[in-house]
Amino acid sequence: MAGRRALYCGIVVLLIVAFSFVAPLLCQHDAELANLALSNRAPDGEFLMGTDSLGRCILCRVLTGLHTTVLAALAVVALSVVIGSALGALSGYIGGVFDSVVMRITDAFMAFPTLVLGIAIASLLGGGLQNAVIALVVPGWTRFARIARSSVLALKERPFIQAAVIGGLSRTAIALKHVLPNILPPLIVTACLDIGGSMLSLAGLSFLGLGASPPSPELGAMINQAASGFQTAPWAVFAPGFAIFLVVAVFNYFGDSVNEALGNKGSLFVRAKK
Repeated sequence: MAGRRALYCGIVVLLIVAFSFVAPLLCQHDAELANLALSNRAPDGEFLMGTDSLGRCILCRVLTGLHTTVLAALAVVALSVVIGSALGALSGYIGGVFDSVVMRITDAFMAFPTLVLGIAIASLLGGGLQNAVIALVVPGWTRFARIARSSVLALKERPFIQAAVIGGLSRTAIALKHVLPNILPPLIVTACLDIGGSMLSLAGLSFLGLGASPPSPELGAMINQAASGFQTAPWAVFAPGFAIFLVVAVFNYFGDSVNEALGNKGSLFVRAKK
């Protein structure tokens, strides 16, 4: 049952990701073209979600902003997984000074909330979506490093790993055939759970002016730009806000479903097939 729910949620997530890529192509209006004659126009037949203070179609900006936000969040998680799992696995496998250095670095980063560090780093790097992604990856990899390291440390003493070493398998072969299959489940679960949080963090940075640069649409930046005119055009705030809520809720539910489906495997070690 849990596996089926995770499958259905995964299909919905894939549809959202696919839609985010084609959504900008569905826009009937230019998402960045301002027309003050249409300023703060209420939702109607022509503009289903109305227009903002500069007369831009909110629906088109939400669709384009969804593409930007989802793609950036996936980039944050993917980079964090690759960097963190590689450093964590090497740290646990090699040990010694390298392990101590990596763990002290992770301790330093994990002493502060990810978003707080992200704001500080983005402020130093300057605005822009690329810098926002970097600002979240810098502290974000540490969680995956911890998970990978702890999994590798536990695996090193397992009988089938010792048997592989005695059998003369190289370190690379052991890592690919025995270690990697056993550390993937907890990394996958954590990555799925992190996508929604990364979207919220990116939206938060953009809301503070540290994300996507105007006039490029991004959901968090749209809320920031429309907040001052909330009483005049509340739809300009509700539309991107609801889009963030809906997509983050779907990704979080997907992460919970994957966690439940892999719950019996994420904490167990599966012997690689010979």
